[in-house]
Order: sequence, then structure tokens, then C-alpha cells
Amino acid sequence: MQSRIVSWLPYFTIVVIFLIIWLGFDFNGLYGQDSHEYLSYSKAIRLFIETGADPGNFYWPKLYPLLGVIISYSGLSVNLSLELVSLGSILGAFYFVQKSF
Repeated sequence: MQSRIVSWLPYFTIVVIFLIIWLGFDFNGLYGQDSHEYLSYSKAIRLFIETGADPGNFYWPKLYPLLGVIISYSGLSVNLSLELVSLGSILGAFYFVQKSF
């Protein structure tokens, strides 16, 4: 039983750190020009899904903003959805690093 708790502790710690940064420091997750472009393109994809308006060209990979839009249909804002995609990516990367040792 203790082994199971110990194995989940790092994931719990990552989520707590995420919540402290998000709630404690009121960080909106947008740091740098790329993050603003991802947010803008996510909003353009959502508009495309709802109205059919062309989202335009985008230089960077499109899966990240698309996942953010899909999550945003749960009632969350697009910005928070993108942050959750990032959190899931961190947790997934940690999982695979942990399994490689």
C-alpha cells in the first residue's frame, strides 16, 4: 500500500505546484510570443468549428491548440484548457521518464 502512495506522490506534487503557480501567483500561462500565438490560433480553431471561418495559416504544430479547443468544450476557457494540456504533457513526460529507469 505504501509503495502505491509513494509512486503517486510525484504526480500529486506536480499538480500541487501547478495549482500554486496558477492560483497563488495568478499566472495566466502566457509567457512569450509563442503562447499568445497558440491562444490566438486556438480561438481561431474554435471559431472555425462554430462558424466555418478560415483559421488561417499557422507555423507551429496544430495538435496543441486543437486539444485545447476540444477541452474548452467542457465549459472551461480556451486559456485554461491549454494550461491543462500543458499539465497533462508534463505528467505524461514524467510518467515515461519514470518508466525508462
